[in-house]
Amino acid sequence: MASLVWDHVVHYVNDLQQAINAFEAHGIAAHRGGDHPDWGTYNALSHFDLTYVEFLGIRDQAELDAISSWQVVSRDAGRFLPDQQILSRLALRTDNIDAVAAALHAQKIDTSPILEGRRYDTEGNLIEWKMLTIDGNFQGVLYPFIIQWQQSDDARHAALGAKGLLQPNATKGLTLTQAVIETETPQALAEHWAKLLDLPLSNDEHGPYLTLPNATFLFREGAANRITDIGISTDDEDQRGTTVAIGQGAYHLA
Repeated sequence: MASLVWDHVVHYVNDLQQAINAFEAHGIAAHRGGDHPDWGTYNALSHFDLTYVEFLGIRDQAELDAISSWQVVSRDAGRFLPDQQILSRLALRTDNIDAVAAALHAQKIDTSPILEGRRYDTEGNLIEWKMLTIDGNFQGVLYPFIIQWQQSDDARHAALGAKGLLQPNATKGLTLTQAVIETETPQALAEHWAKLLDLPLSNDEHGPYLTLPNATFLFREGAANRITDIGISTDDEDQRGTTVAIGQGAYHLA
């Protein structure tokens, strides 16, 4: 399978500005992203280099109701909101989405076709990508999805830097380091994801975990059956040991 890195995490929220304000109150920069045409959603983003948090909200309920069942990321905004403002799915980035699709199909995994994604940023610029989704869940936990951006990583880094979207968090050494998935069956889920995504599986005294080039996914026993926590490292002593709670999701700075 083509190599995968952590691209972003999706957090469903009812109010994008409230999510931005919650981050900024703890010294984490976030900004409005843009609209997803025909999907009924819009977002706000917080960039930690190329890995980021996506706060996703409902922009147009009628558009949302009309989207394809394979558009699971936007579709599930309608499923969970307004009651569950939760961390929902992990997005993994590749530079060869066709190879990832072929590898998943070889494992008899039913995926979406490769979907075309687009949104307009606040300046009206078109941003495009491809994505591959897996509907349903394993042991109650939603599957990650795969994304391939139209631009290379170097080009995206340069574009985000030119807009000043990387610098505020970079100056404090803020980095997304881990996601915690709470599940009733941590070992089984970790083994399933490891095989599915061709990721190395390890165990320590706290439980199983998967290692990506830029992050660690930890599997912990519990009844939530979803992502519950995101770990952020920081060079700012004043930030360390603090937690930002947004809805039912938590961001821990260390």
